Amino acid sequence: MAAIRMTGINAVADADEDASTESRVIAWVVLLPTPEARAWEIVIRDAAAAIGLPVVVFNDAAAPPDVPLGDYVVLSVDPSLVSRFSKAYGVIVCVGLDRCVSGLAGPEFTQALARTSGLLENASRLDAIWLTERDAGRHDIELWPGFRIAAPLQAAPMEESARDAAVRDALRLYQKPDEQDARWSEDLFLYDMRRVEERSLISGMDIMGPARALVFGPYLVLPKGRWTATVRFSFDADAAKHRYRVEWGTSTDYASETVTPGNAGVFELKLDYEWSEAEGAEMRVILTQGTLGGCFNFLGMRVQRA
Repeated sequence: MAAIRMTGINAVADADEDASTESRVIAWVVLLPTPEARAWEIVIRDAAAAIGLPVVVFNDAAAPPDVPLGDYVVLSVDPSLVSRFSKAYGVIVCVGLDRCVSGLAGPEFTQALARTSGLLENASRLDAIWLTERDAGRHDIELWPGFRIAAPLQAAPMEESARDAAVRDALRLYQKPDEQDARWSEDLFLYDMRRVEERSLISGMDIMGPARALVFGPYLVLPKGRWTATVRFSFDADAAKHRYRVEWGTSTDYASETVTPGNAGVFELKLDYEWSEAEGAEMRVILTQGTLGGCFNFLGMRVQRA
């Protein structure tokens, strides 16, 4: 049995700068919270046990665990906790994360999408390999030199819904930091709910009524930097006569532009906003005046690092 040295993980992290320390984190694995996370943890633990490599769980910064002498591996659910192990190999497991979010509805869906994007934004700052849906079922995965696993078995995937695809495409932004470009589908947003029972699509609506926000969301966390939003919408002839304000930024500070389409058709509008730090993004389309009617349809948007 490996000897245990009674010392906190913070002390080991600080000592990690010194190659002569008795304890050393050689790798860390972030298991983002999905139904599949436990199965991946078991596979990693079994592979580590087979070569006598201790595994330490670190999920609470206020209560660091005791660590063994020699090399060991850290498992965590929180990307921010493993950032201290900069010299160790890193792995992020997010298999099933999109399905975990898309199965929710209403405010729960919006909150889960924001929370999940925040975890992924944190993870995107780390030097690590990512295990995603494409790795499910692989028989030989090298997590770091000399350490290999077989992916756990998964149930046959269910038919993908439009929301499943929308969440997957949106969350891919964080997994490919060199391709900071994503489509945010209309399925990710919240809408004015007046006469919602009369709509064939929640994103297409009769705008009769007072001035109000027609579309808002989706509150995904964007990394620091300048981001361009390309917003698409359509109007019939009646709706095109009215004035709209499009806002892009955070919920408290944003760029905006006011437009009156004039003619029926599909329109695009581009807005830039600079995020000074990682924060939730909101796009709003606001009808600025009361109206007796007209058809407005939101067609989603694209976000790109400017």
